[in-house]
Amino acid sequence: MLQDDVFFFKEGDPCPQPFQVNTTGLEPCVPFMQSTYWTDNDTTYVFTLIGLACVPLICYGIGRYLVNRRIAIGHNSACDSLTTDFLNDACNPKGDAYCVNALEWLQEEYIRQVRIEIENTTLTVKKPRGGILRKIRFVAEQDIDVFHSTPNPEAMHGPFVMLSQKNNHPLVIRLPSDRDLSRFLDQIREAATGINAKVNVADEENQVLLDQAVTKERRQDRLDQFFRESYAKAFNDDELRDTETSIDSTSDDILNETISREELASAMGMKADNEFVKRMFAMTAKHDEDSLSFNEFLKVLREFVNAPQKEKLQTLFKMCDLDGKNKVLRRDLAELVKSLNQTAGVNINEGTQMRLFNEVLHSSGVSNDAKYLTYEDFNALFSDIPDKQPVGLPFNRKTFQPSIGDSSSLNSFAVVDRSINNSAPMTLVHQVCAFLETYRQHVFIVFCFVAINLVLFFERFWHYRYMTENRDLRRVMGAGIAITRGAAGALSFCMALILLTVCRNIITLLRETVISQYIPFDSAIAFHKIVALFAAFWATLHTVGHCVNFYHVGTQSQEGLACLFQEAFFGSNFLPSISYWFYGTITGLTGIALVTVMCIIYVFALPCFIKRAYHAFRLTHLLNIAFYALTILHGLPKLLDSPKFGYYVLGPVIIFVIDRIIGLMQYYKKLEIVSAEILPSDIIYIEFRRPRTFQYKSGQWITVSSPSISCTFNESHAFSIASSPQDETVKLYIKAVGPWTWKLRSELLRAQNTGSPYPLIHLKGPYGDGNQEWMNYEVAIMVGGGIGVTPYASTLNDLVQLTASDSFHKVRCQKVYFLWVCPSHKNYEWFVDVLKNVENQDRRGILETHIFVTQLFHKFDLRTTMLYICEKHFRATNAGMSMFTGLHAKNHFGRPNFKTFFQFIQNEHKEQSEIGVFSCGPNNLNEKIAEGCAEANRQRDASSFAHRFETF
Repeated sequence: MLQDDVFFFKEGDPCPQPFQVNTTGLEPCVPFMQSTYWTDNDTTYVFTLIGLACVPLICYGIGRYLVNRRIAIGHNSACDSLTTDFLNDACNPKGDAYCVNALEWLQEEYIRQVRIEIENTTLTVKKPRGGILRKIRFVAEQDIDVFHSTPNPEAMHGPFVMLSQKNNHPLVIRLPSDRDLSRFLDQIREAATGINAKVNVADEENQVLLDQAVTKERRQDRLDQFFRESYAKAFNDDELRDTETSIDSTSDDILNETISREELASAMGMKADNEFVKRMFAMTAKHDEDSLSFNEFLKVLREFVNAPQKEKLQTLFKMCDLDGKNKVLRRDLAELVKSLNQTAGVNINEGTQMRLFNEVLHSSGVSNDAKYLTYEDFNALFSDIPDKQPVGLPFNRKTFQPSIGDSSSLNSFAVVDRSINNSAPMTLVHQVCAFLETYRQHVFIVFCFVAINLVLFFERFWHYRYMTENRDLRRVMGAGIAITRGAAGALSFCMALILLTVCRNIITLLRETVISQYIPFDSAIAFHKIVALFAAFWATLHTVGHCVNFYHVGTQSQEGLACLFQEAFFGSNFLPSISYWFYGTITGLTGIALVTVMCIIYVFALPCFIKRAYHAFRLTHLLNIAFYALTILHGLPKLLDSPKFGYYVLGPVIIFVIDRIIGLMQYYKKLEIVSAEILPSDIIYIEFRRPRTFQYKSGQWITVSSPSISCTFNESHAFSIASSPQDETVKLYIKAVGPWTWKLRSELLRAQNTGSPYPLIHLKGPYGDGNQEWMNYEVAIMVGGGIGVTPYASTLNDLVQLTASDSFHKVRCQKVYFLWVCPSHKNYEWFVDVLKNVENQDRRGILETHIFVTQLFHKFDLRTTMLYICEKHFRATNAGMSMFTGLHAKNHFGRPNFKTFFQFIQNEHKEQSEIGVFSCGPNNLNEKIAEGCAEANRQRDASSFAHRFETF
């Protein structure tokens, strides 16, 4: 029986109690608390995030260190490459002159052996065998500045010395030892004493000294910028300005720059003692007879630009009138023309030049007996120039764009009058349409790539956001888990696709199939970078998302974790901490390792490190093997789902392995160089025996390395093949620009001087290039700039050999326009010989060649006009042959206007639906061609242009 009130005892209740229970003896009530299970996790979590954020910064710091170390090694290895026996050889000067063997530093990768002789007040730099390279004559009462390396008895190499005096670019040499430095300084002081000149001596760290050295090459860059800026302001045309180094109107850097008469003469292509240069300099320099300021030069230049043509001719006549007698001595004008011919590299003898000069004057009404030319004779000589054309000052190495439609030297390009269309500004819609027309394949591929990324991301996002309610993922981690899983799916696709973009051998084979009509294989590396950027974005999103997710996981109980991670097993009394998730699981450890590996790969793939530490870029890219292995391990624990990365990469990995197997089959070792030559402009020519199984097409390229070159950065380098597929040897033309190519140049010179064998060559390839697709078009345009003409040496020879043989029916191409853009013919005589051979074999007239000489800045200045007049007369009397090259190719002064040229091609070949444009050269040249193609493709009723290019 129970009592009525169980909580309170009353008399008579069946169950007596010793005392009444109340709150007096109870413990105090503890308020309700919720456990987050985050105890002692804060420090580990925060420091882990800080460590992950510091990884890319640490990688960048290591990269900067390697760049600086590479520069230092480059200096020392360049010295090491020139045998130390030379420095220790006895130097036997004539008489009492001081002599020392040294290494002259010309630029970062180029050091040459020289002998330094000091006699009286003249310092002479000579070749090891005695040829004079340079003379510095110390001027009385002018300071001589000498900077040398900080003394270091433990240094393995001798000290650098930089010597400079006003109006001379510095001489930078490396002496054998500190003892030789003391003797050298004593000789400089002794030479300065006799002319009352002060010698300023200071020591600097090697890197600081070399950075301050204004060598001839660096000074030339400054002069280029000086003239570019001058012409940009005078012509009010920003295209003349160097966009990479342009300055604003308030900058004092160029405005305060001055140039000497020697530098002005060099820019004009003349000698400093030329009377024309003297008059020009005296007329321009007002404040200092030894230097010309930027503002002074700009003032005169604007007068030449803005004045009427008649006044310009009068000014030029006065400058040629050395005696001020209102007449020009015939002999002086003849000497001027001869110097212009020499500058331009005219390919005729002196007697022929004089005969041509007299014929030109005679055709202008000047008697053969006339000793002087009056202003009327001078005006008649230039009568072919229309009044609307400017007559400017003659300067070279600039980027002025003469219009093909306006140039009388380019009158073969008859352009359709589209003034109505061209007068209207190009709207944004037209720009977009032209871009889509030109890059339709690229746009389609990128669109598909982005679409697949978004589909994969949102599919995984939807699945983990709405389809996994039973696992309580959304309640615990919110949208974070859906975002990270979506990013993982898109990242897996990117890392699979990126392998296909570097399968060079497979791509080379696919170029011969119908697939090449739909996929722009030329842009494989550009697409590789796009995929890498998307992969970096998804990886960053995945990493940041999981850092947030780990915080949410760290606040869960053991029962909650068992629900979240059904594949994981936890002990009965074990509650995982944040340290466990980061450092106690395969997923956490591999995740941190993947972040580190990706940071290393991406940081060293930055352009600044590729350019300055290419070897490090190549080595760090090998970490991709570790990346794929770690990614597979990353998903093995199956914490959230079964891993799917393997399904994405299985096919691409197989294709990648097959590509590498093909590459091994095309690896040819220890090939002997049968012929080599050092050409002007630091161009190296090598010819080696062609392996029996080595087959290639014109326009393709190979990679070359040499086991004989002991270079710190001895990796493979890519070069275009210059020989035709029918040749029995392989020919390469290589521009010396880096440590390896300079080392190759030194090895070839050493072999030629000593009679020892040439270094052996390893070859990989061939690899496909857009230039090999010229056969797919009935009309093709080929443009080569500088050393970029190399692939066309192969292509043009292949063209004429095929058309001259029974294989002509196999060649679809019926017309080829070749445009060669070069500073001067004389720097590329080897290619002139190639063109001569091509012209002799081109019996069907398929090839039309145009040569654009850019060294002569403006086509209507005094120099260029005189050259044009002589060239026109010479062609008329020599069956159309050029006096510059001996070719029938048309010569033009200035750079081509591709927009106008493509309009001419559209008018000339109206029946063609598509015309192939192939270019190889610097980036700015390819950009101009791309702009011209985009502009021409706006015309819906005309031929379209497909641009294939190679940039170096």
